[in-house]
Amino acid sequence: MKDKNTIEASLFTAFPRFRDALPAILDILTSKGGTYSPQFVEFDTAGKLQRMQLLPERTAQLAKLWKDMPFSSMLAFQKRRPVWVRMHVGNTLNNFNVVGMSIEQDYFSEKGRPEELLNALKELYNVVHPMYGRVSSNETVRWVESPLGKMSLGTALRRALPDIYWANFFGPEYVEMFGSDRVNSAPIHSVESLSDGGALLVLSPSPLDFLKDPGEFERLRLNLKRHLGEEAFDKGWPETQGKVPRFRYDEQWKAEFARWKAEYLRLSPDFKESGYLSNLPHSEWKDWIENNSSIATAFVSEMKAKGLALNFSEQSLYELDDYIDKSGWMKKGASIELAKKLGAYVAQMIIARNGGKWFFDDREELPSLVIGEVRVTPLARILKVFEEGEKLGPWYTTVVKIIPRLQRGKPANS
Repeated sequence: MKDKNTIEASLFTAFPRFRDALPAILDILTSKGGTYSPQFVEFDTAGKLQRMQLLPERTAQLAKLWKDMPFSSMLAFQKRRPVWVRMHVGNTLNNFNVVGMSIEQDYFSEKGRPEELLNALKELYNVVHPMYGRVSSNETVRWVESPLGKMSLGTALRRALPDIYWANFFGPEYVEMFGSDRVNSAPIHSVESLSDGGALLVLSPSPLDFLKDPGEFERLRLNLKRHLGEEAFDKGWPETQGKVPRFRYDEQWKAEFARWKAEYLRLSPDFKESGYLSNLPHSEWKDWIENNSSIATAFVSEMKAKGLALNFSEQSLYELDDYIDKSGWMKKGASIELAKKLGAYVAQMIIARNGGKWFFDDREELPSLVIGEVRVTPLARILKVFEEGEKLGPWYTTVVKIIPRLQRGKPANS
């Protein structure tokens, strides 16, 4: 199948019982005449990609697996025929849990299909209780210039709303922040109150309207943003704090995230003697970003002298895993400098293959690579290698094969 443009839909939530909602999510998808019913699911377990055909009798098995998976896990569902649909359910770390869908754009050319999608999303809304959601086409996502290159606005809800899109789900916290009168009087195609006090704001009859008249779509988008208050929206680089609401369930989310972070970044005694990566000065990490390519190249030369030929290939990471196992690096105590070298090598491989961009502002502890809306932090993975003996090769395979397909929102070649 050739790549197609897609319509993207996402719901972001901090609902504490999010993982319990998976059976209800699947029931909603399968109840829509089969349009959104996934045929198989992919997920990562211990760095190994697993694929499961999604039969009705396996829902309970998948739900149990899902509840036992790590905090940062993601399920990737796919349907290939007659309509290409990809869905992801899981954790975005900085931006809460998410239920996301990508549907081939041509599907919405027929009457009634935009309403069909919105009805499915409203049912999902009632199950996962999001604070925010959106439906957009790839062409309406804005990109901004930054010192690290051109980047999409992303979805950092604790800082600001990213933008206005074709359809916009605002949880009750946003309705309260904007004011219900202002929300209900929005100058757009439709405003619908939701069961929990939230609202669904739709700019125009179809998500394909942007293609017909981009100027009119941009006018509607700007008018709505001004009507609600531009201070709540991302202004691009330099990043500034916008107006944000008090999110429901946020304290529970932060506590769960803190537990995950403590486990994920827990260091071995040997590594603690070398220093704590996230406590290094920001200036040191900015230098690391700036010199990332040369650090990786120097590491290749260093390893060649030790008898390991690295060539930035996927196979080279598996060979590097074997070398780490045999080298005794972990017994000697892994240093910060070694973490920097390994992190740079992996980062350059991801950049070369996926075009990721660096993200590192004053609130971040470690630099991340942005691929679409997913942040990948190679250094965090290096810590897992140092502490728990996990592998770089399988992790990299998962990153390059699953996450980019998910975020680009395009069908994979079949």
